Amino acid sequence: MSVRNSRAMTGVLIVFLASCVYGFLLDTISDPCSYSSNEIACRGRGLTSIPLFNLTRYTDVCLKFITLSDNKLTSIGNDSFTQLRSVNCSYTILFSDNNISQIDEYAFRGIEAHIEGLYLQRNSLHSLPEAISSSINLNMLFIDGNPIVSLNPSIMAKIGHSVTQFSVDMSLFQKWPTELHFLHELTHLSLYNIPFQYLDSSAFRGLTNVQFLYIMGSNFIKIPNAICTLSSLNSLQIDNNYFLNESKSDVFEPCSHTTSLPNVISFSYSNNRADFFPNILTIFPSVKYIGMSNNGMRFMNADQFMDNFSVVRFGLHYEKFSQIPSSLNTFKSLEKLLLQNNLIEFIEDDDFIGLRNLTIINLDYNPIQYITNRAFQNNTQLTEVTLSHTLLTTIPTTVTMIPALQTLRLEANGIECTCELASLKIWNVSSIRIEGQCYQTNERIDQFIKTYISAGRC
Repeated sequence: MSVRNSRAMTGVLIVFLASCVYGFLLDTISDPCSYSSNEIACRGRGLTSIPLFNLTRYTDVCLKFITLSDNKLTSIGNDSFTQLRSVNCSYTILFSDNNISQIDEYAFRGIEAHIEGLYLQRNSLHSLPEAISSSINLNMLFIDGNPIVSLNPSIMAKIGHSVTQFSVDMSLFQKWPTELHFLHELTHLSLYNIPFQYLDSSAFRGLTNVQFLYIMGSNFIKIPNAICTLSSLNSLQIDNNYFLNESKSDVFEPCSHTTSLPNVISFSYSNNRADFFPNILTIFPSVKYIGMSNNGMRFMNADQFMDNFSVVRFGLHYEKFSQIPSSLNTFKSLEKLLLQNNLIEFIEDDDFIGLRNLTIINLDYNPIQYITNRAFQNNTQLTEVTLSHTLLTTIPTTVTMIPALQTLRLEANGIECTCELASLKIWNVSSIRIEGQCYQTNERIDQFIKTYISAGRC
């Protein structure tokens, strides 16, 4: 081969290798994202800037979700999404868990009218970015976990006609953000780390469409009566409020212009401080679903309860009840009762006597030693009983008398499978699913009953 031909071949090889390397770099660096039928997924790729998206195969597909969470982004520059401007789609962009402190005014130029949701949680923003002002169809804005000190009234006014879901961390606020009243279409409001002990009764003025309110962390001494103006409220969640009155049941300030909020059907109360069951039935007379956990609760004063026909599901998890509260029997329509992780040792004859509509009961992770033979005498509608992780050493006779029983859970107990279980001989276990194993042999409990008890070998 001549020198000239050799040089020519070398040049071709260099060009070929360069194109391969360039193509590889383009695939792995310029476009590190993956694509599905509705998402551009760039989560956790170590990105320091918005990448170029390879949309050649998705020209006729709406990639509604752009996931840029958990990267190393510190700013969003102007025209960061110009590639998407020619596609007539609606977008939800997830920026959570970065270190973003700056979003340029024209960061979303070209797609402003197509942004439905912005997830900006846990970044480094000190104020609302001006860039969102032009997002005329913005529906969801989540900015909790940012060191924001106030809400710009001009920006709030511009997005108020469209935003229905909003969250903010208030830990650095010096005063209550009255700018919330601009969000007159709001249906879901989540407030984190409220630094105030009290609120003016007009704090939620204008938020007549709010259906869901979540208060995660505050300095409240009592839950403020400002919530009484939320006439459409149907779900209230109160978590991690350590200064609420711990020795009284009246944790709510009384409403000034109304006696109750009749539209509330769901109430959740967790990781607060409350020895006594709070006075929720007065302020929420139509509540159907109650969930409480990890409040240190020990008492339910019987004199504050009247017969209730609205509550159908009641959860008291990780509390400190040492016995079944007799007040539970006032919930005449109760269908599902969850009492996991309390300190209950015994179940007595009348503990559930008033709960005739009960279908599911869960007593997991209680140090239960004994259940009387008539404990479930009135609970003829029970289909599922869970007694796992207790101190029981035998199958309680009372469960064999439940006519509708379909599932019995006895996992992780010290159930001794011996001929002393012969009293279960008349029990038709073939129609019941029994979960759990014998303590000595690890044989399934239902198999032992069929093999030894039902077969007459004992």
